[in-house]
This record gives sequence, structure tokens and C-alpha cells, in this order.
Amino acid sequence: VITIQNNMILVMPAGAAQNRVLWAVLTAAVAYPLSYVPQKYLSFTSSVSVAVIIFLFGVLIQTLASEGEPQHGVCGFGTGPGVVTYFSVLMNSVIIQMCVLPMYAELKDRTPAKFNLIVNSAFGSLIVLFCAFATVGYMAFGNDVDSMITDNLKKGALGSVVHVGISLVILCTFPIFVIPMVAPVAAFEGKEGIWCHIARAVICASVMFAAFFITQFGMILAVNGALCVGFFIGVLPGLVGLYLTPGKGAAWRALMWSLILFALAGSVLGFVFTDNEWKELHCWWWISK
Repeated sequence: VITIQNNMILVMPAGAAQNRVLWAVLTAAVAYPLSYVPQKYLSFTSSVSVAVIIFLFGVLIQTLASEGEPQHGVCGFGTGPGVVTYFSVLMNSVIIQMCVLPMYAELKDRTPAKFNLIVNSAFGSLIVLFCAFATVGYMAFGNDVDSMITDNLKKGALGSVVHVGISLVILCTFPIFVIPMVAPVAAFEGKEGIWCHIARAVICASVMFAAFFITQFGMILAVNGALCVGFFIGVLPGLVGLYLTPGKGAAWRALMWSLILFALAGSVLGFVFTDNEWKELHCWWWISK
């Protein structure tokens, strides 16, 4: 919702249309019926999302080609507290454990091998896209890059298309994250009943009210990523390894406890460092200076 607020305000004329509360309410009103869309119909919306991201990537390349690298230089490899934030944000982008079971349940002719192939192919593509996107975005805007990179784009037709497109991407992906949250309620009821409808309404209302008061998109990504690091990387897999895989020896248990402790440490650090802290960056290799 914060993403849609920030992007739509940039393309709207001055006045009531730039009200953040208005866009939070409109987004929630559209997101609620979208949360009922079955996953089998989301392949089209996913294709739209990919097309918008590729278009944005092209705009970044065009920006880099026309304006060149930023004057304050581009660091190819560096260390600093911002690395912690980077890790948290990255985990926020790639962790989908909560979505796996509903996705597998609706997969046609599903087998673990088929699902594994799909996941590996998807994440392989994501690695390439993330690396290319981050590299071009940083080379285009350097240390001045915003946590929401669309805020760095110049005003104009291309920028407006990107802002509206990114808003559509967020709406298209919203049902993917609502489905796993409602799935336990549906399992409890035995079907999609009244409590599922209430759960969807509560989810949409919660994100709407949160967007009334929270405007720092980067901070939300970092904090949410820190939570993901603790629970989805460490605690939950570790507990599964400890208690649902019998017959393992002491070395296995030690490995699982190490995973839990490492992830919890990373999670705590993620709550402490929520900014890229570029002024504290120590660059070991300058691409341009």
C-alpha cells in the first residue's frame, strides 16, 4: 500500500488527489476483491508484473546511458553496517516459504520433482534479474538511490508509466500473499466460509490503517526482512530439523541449533540497522571514483 501511495502521488496533480489516506483507502478497496482471485488465474497478472519490471529495467538503462554514472563514484565492493540492511531487504524479496504449500496444492499434476524444477527455474531467473537491476540502479543513481527507486526517476511520460505500472504490479501480487494467510482459516472451517471473508477483510484493513501512519518504505522492508531472517531462515526450519526428522545424530542437532542461533542473531542485527548507512561504507574496490 505504501508503494502504491508513493507512486500514485507522484503522477497525480497537486491537490486532493495527492492525499495518502485517499490512496490507502482506494488500494484496500481494490485489494479486497482481488484477494479472492484463485492462483490459477494469477499467471496472467504475474506476466504483467514481469513486463512492468522489464520496462522499468529498460528505463534505468536509458537513464544510465543518458546521464552517465553519478559524480560521487560507484563502489564495486564495500563493507559497513548497511550490508546488514541489504541482507534483510534481500531476504524480504526472496523468502516465499509461507506461499509454498498453497502453491503446491493448486499445481496441476503435482509432484515434488516438478515443483522443485519450477522453484529452481524461478529463483534462477530472479537471481539474474535482481543482480542486473541492483547493479544498473546503483550505477545510475549511486548513493542517492532511494529505497523506492521509482522516486529517483525524472518526471515525464516514462516516469508516469513506471509509477502506474509498479502500482499495478503490487495489486497483481497481493493475492499471492493473502492466500497463505487465509489457508489455515479455511482448513479450520473445512471450506471457504465466513471466517475466511473476515480474515481477508481484517488483512486489507490492517495494511490500510498501517499505511495511514507509516511512510518509510525502506524501513518497512528492512524490518520485515529481519523478521523473515529470524523465523523463515532459522527458527522454523531449525525446529523442523530438530523434531520432525527423527534418527539424526548429535552433529545434525548441533547444525540445526547453529542455524537457529545464526538466524536470530541476523534478525536482531536487522532490527538495529534499518538504513543503508552509505556514509559508513568502506569501499575496497571502486568501479569509478
